[in-house]
Amino acid sequence: MSKEISVALSSRLSEVYSGQDPYFLSQAHLVLDADRGVLKSGGTAASHLDAIPTWENQATGTSYLYLPGISGNRATIPDAADLDGWGNFTFEVTAAADDWTPSAQRAFLSKYNSGADDRSYSFLLLTTGVLRLIWSKNGEGGEVKDSTANLSAYSNGTLLTVRVVRTGTSLVFSVDSGSGFAQLGDPVSTIADTVYAGPEDVVVGASDRTDSQWKGNISRARIWSDATQTTKVLDID
Repeated sequence: MSKEISVALSSRLSEVYSGQDPYFLSQAHLVLDADRGVLKSGGTAASHLDAIPTWENQATGTSYLYLPGISGNRATIPDAADLDGWGNFTFEVTAAADDWTPSAQRAFLSKYNSGADDRSYSFLLLTTGVLRLIWSKNGEGGEVKDSTANLSAYSNGTLLTVRVVRTGTSLVFSVDSGSGFAQLGDPVSTIADTVYAGPEDVVVGASDRTDSQWKGNISRARIWSDATQTTKVLDID
């Protein structure tokens, strides 16, 4: 038997999932089939699918947030005290970009508002396939650091996990295509200071609130307030 589930959301995903949910979406469609669940933010209505599984923020296969690279399509997580203000840190995102050398800069995640001088951090994919991390100690300006190697060797749509780890004054970028993390170029030096504790929300799929819109899938986003992936402060799966 075929079924269709298509839900337009005005504020929270809790309209279709009664548990606590971190996603805030202006519009989304929930798509479920036998082995995957997809949030199609701003996308077309769900197609007719067979064997609908139970949705509990993820299905029993691969679940992901699909973002079409259009302004206003993103997920936000409200500000909290443990989402910034650290020294060492780890940012990690599992995603499948429509293009790993995109026509425009894309954002994995950010807590960043340049207009209000509330810049904490922004993790980006550049048009060259280079990973970029911007972070600030005071909300003004900030460190702009790029990986010394790029992701241009990966085919469009390939699922990758990208990571940047800060230990003291060193940043290490790395990538995992399914067989473990490999360092992406050389370590990059940065300043020794704490990340600005600002009031902005964490945004998945955009930077500076509405810029650098992600185009493709994001399966998971995690942040640790250390370099050893011990103290997890955010996990969107």
